[in-house]
Amino acid sequence: MKTLDNKDFASVESHVKAAEKLAAAPSRTNSAQVAKVALEQDPFNLDLIEDLGRCYSEASHWTQARNVMMRGRHRVKELPSEDRRFNFAMRICEAEYQSKHFKDAVAVLEEINEPSDPDSAFARAQLACRVYAAAKQKQRALKEFHRAVGGREFDVALRTWCLARLDLEAAGALETAKCMMERLADGDERFLAQLGTLEDLVTAENETSKTAAESGRSAPLWRKLRTWWATLPLRLQRLSSRADGSMRQCWRAWSKFGCVVGQLLQVDLTC
Repeated sequence: MKTLDNKDFASVESHVKAAEKLAAAPSRTNSAQVAKVALEQDPFNLDLIEDLGRCYSEASHWTQARNVMMRGRHRVKELPSEDRRFNFAMRICEAEYQSKHFKDAVAVLEEINEPSDPDSAFARAQLACRVYAAAKQKQRALKEFHRAVGGREFDVALRTWCLARLDLEAAGALETAKCMMERLADGDERFLAQLGTLEDLVTAENETSKTAAESGRSAPLWRKLRTWWATLPLRLQRLSSRADGSMRQCWRAWSKFGCVVGQLLQVDLTC
């Protein structure tokens, strides 16, 4: 297989990084806070719903984005331009997908008309491939994948492949999609090397994530053992105090019982 130069390798590596799920922002952004306050004052304002949903989705707060934008799902036609209607519906679909509400994502997707703009049609096909694959609709996912990569430059198709790869694998469509990519490479050794390198990088990334996850599971046990050992004298002291208290309570109870028994014995002796 042809080896990649630094430029090609960096390009493939950027596709792998782009496919990684972005971590949510640690807190609500200032723009989201402003939009939230405005929406609270005018809760049925579709422009504000759109604005707050955009702020949440850009910060990867997908659950909040979904909750907000679902208020306007059946009011999309009220938006004045085709671009805004398309972007609003796509954002709802993305929020459903990212929140793992895959059936709902499919339902929203099917409400999005095929756009006339080529770039919008490409964006829809990319998202549709991932949504259908996540919903385990293998054939529909492959159809949309074919639409997304067909006729594209190989580097663009490679990014689409990387974005959709995990969902396609979960749907059992990985090998078929990979064959599409190999046909698109058309025997070009450079393109095939990029495809192979991407597979190696994804595999290495998955192994690293798995190792990190396993380390994450074992670390708390060691911390618990370390904490347990460090606090052992204190806990023994507390246990001893509790034991002393219990013994004192038992002694007081026994003393009272003994007094009662003694009184009974005195009565018996008198009788």
